[in-house]
Amino acid sequence: VVSIVLRAPDGSTVILRESNSPDPTAGELRPHVIAGTYPVDLRPEESLGRLSGIERQGTWVLEAQAATGAPPVIDAWALHVEDEETVIEDSERFLIPIAARTPGADASLWRTHLQLVNPTARPMEVGLTTGPLSEVAPRRTSLVVPAGHRIALSDAFHALGLNRGSSTLVVDASRDVATAALIVAETTGVRQALPVLEPDTASQVVATHHLFFLDGEATGRSNVGVTDTAGRGGIATFLFTDAHSGEPVGDPVPLLIPPDGVATVTDVHAAAGIAPGLELRGVVSLSDPGLWPWASVVDDTSSDAIFVAGQPLTALARRTLPVVSRGIGRTGELWTTDLRLLSEDEGTIHARFLPADGSSGVDAHIAVSAGATVILDDLVASLFGLASATGALILEPEDPELAWAAEARIRSLRADRRTGQTLPTVATPARGALLVPWLGDGTDTRSNLVITETAGAQLTLSATVLDAQGRIAGSAFSVELDGGAIRILDPLVAADAQGCADCSILLTPTGGAGRFTALASVLDLVTGDPVTIAGWDLSSQ
Repeated sequence: VVSIVLRAPDGSTVILRESNSPDPTAGELRPHVIAGTYPVDLRPEESLGRLSGIERQGTWVLEAQAATGAPPVIDAWALHVEDEETVIEDSERFLIPIAARTPGADASLWRTHLQLVNPTARPMEVGLTTGPLSEVAPRRTSLVVPAGHRIALSDAFHALGLNRGSSTLVVDASRDVATAALIVAETTGVRQALPVLEPDTASQVVATHHLFFLDGEATGRSNVGVTDTAGRGGIATFLFTDAHSGEPVGDPVPLLIPPDGVATVTDVHAAAGIAPGLELRGVVSLSDPGLWPWASVVDDTSSDAIFVAGQPLTALARRTLPVVSRGIGRTGELWTTDLRLLSEDEGTIHARFLPADGSSGVDAHIAVSAGATVILDDLVASLFGLASATGALILEPEDPELAWAAEARIRSLRADRRTGQTLPTVATPARGALLVPWLGDGTDTRSNLVITETAGAQLTLSATVLDAQGRIAGSAFSVELDGGAIRILDPLVAADAQGCADCSILLTPTGGAGRFTALASVLDLVTGDPVTIAGWDLSSQ
C-alpha cells in the first residue's frame, strides 16, 4: 500500500514502487518494512537508467506515500551515482541448475542466496534471467557490481519480483565476476551450496548419468531434477539400479524438461514404487546432451540437504578430492567421508591419501568391476586404516582409458540429526588467480580454507581477504606448498581479519610451477551444517 518515487533535481522521476505492489517482505515478521537497494535486491517499477545523463547537482528527493492509513516513515536512504562506464565485455552464460523461493518442510521458506564478486578496477554489469515459470513469464533484470565490490542477494527470486517459484537461473557476466549460490531454509537456517555450471557444460554431458548417495533412509527423501543447459529441452528417464549388480529396481520415472527449464520429481523412491533403505544408484538416461541431472537428498531429522550432481562415466587420468576427513567435531560428533566409485569395465584405481599435517602419504588400490558401485563408507578408516586424519585424496586408474566416475560426501553421524555435504572432485586445477567468493557471514560461521597442490611441484600463493567493498581486510599473507601438499587454515585468522562479514579471498600464484585447487568449508556454528564454496577460476580455461 506504499508507493515510492525518486525525483531528480530537474524534476525527472522514476517510480521505484507502486502502491499496489506486493510487500517485499510478505510473510516475514515485519511485513510492512521495505529495506534494500534498488535495483540490487529490490526491483524498481521503472528503470533507473531513465536518469542517466541528467545533471546530478542539486536536490534529490525520495517520496513515499500510502494509499490508506498512516503516512509511511523513511528511516534512512542514500543515493549512489557511478561515474565510470559500465563494462560487460566477454560476457559468458553461467547457469545455476535450480533456484527457488518456495515453502518447505516445517513451514520453512527456501530461498536462493546469490553472491557476485567483482575484483576488477571497473564496474561490471550482470544479467539475471529465470527459466520457465509455472504461473508467470520468465523474469529478467540487470544490476551493476561496482569496481572491487561484492553484491549479495539474500533472496534472488525476490529481487526478480517473484514471491514464489522455482526454475533455473542464468547469470550473464564476464568471467571476472565470481559467482556463488546457496539455497537456504529461512526457519532452520540450514543451507546447501549450488553448482554454477560453466558455459561449455553441454558439450561435456553424455547420454547417461549416475546419481550416488540416494540413500532412501527412513529419516529422509531424495528429490531428483534435470536441468536444460542448452535451450533445447528434452526427455529424461530416471531408474534405480541395485548398487552391486546394476540390475533395475522399481519403476522408471519419466521427466519432460522445457527449453531453458528444469523438471523435478519429489521423493523419487515413492515415484519409483520402492521402499527406502536399499543400497541403490540412480541412472538417468537423457535425450539431449544439454540436459544435466541432479538430486537433493534431504534428512528430515535436521532438514539438512546435500546437492548431488549427476556423474557420467568418463576416461580421466586423475581426479583429486581436495579434502577428505575423519575426526571429532566441535560438539563431539564424529565426521566421516564416504566414497562411491563406478566404472564401465573391470580395473584398478590407485588411491593416495596426502595428510594435511605433512606426514607421509598412504597408498591403497581399489578393484572396480563393470557396472558395480564400489561403496567405501568412512574411507579414511576403512581404506587407509587411520583413526583420525584430514588430507587430500588423489585417484588414478591404472588404465588411462578406463571410463569411471567418483563421488564423495562428508557427514556427521550424530544419532539425533545428520548434516553433511558432497565434496567436489577436481579434474582441472586453476591456471592462474582463483577467488573464493564467500567465507561466511562473520558472526555464527567459521571458515576453513583448503588449498591443494595438484601438479607435484612447489607453489607460492599470495592470499588477500577482501571485504564487501573490495577493501583489503587485515593483512595479505603468503601460502607455500610443496608438491602434492595440502594446507588447511582459517583465512580470517591468518589475515588477522576476524569478524569480517561476507568476505572473499583472492589467491594469486607468485612463484613455483605448481597448480592448485581451493575451496572454503563454511560451518554454521548454530546448526552444525557445513557448505562447500568452490574457488572461482578467474582465468579462461
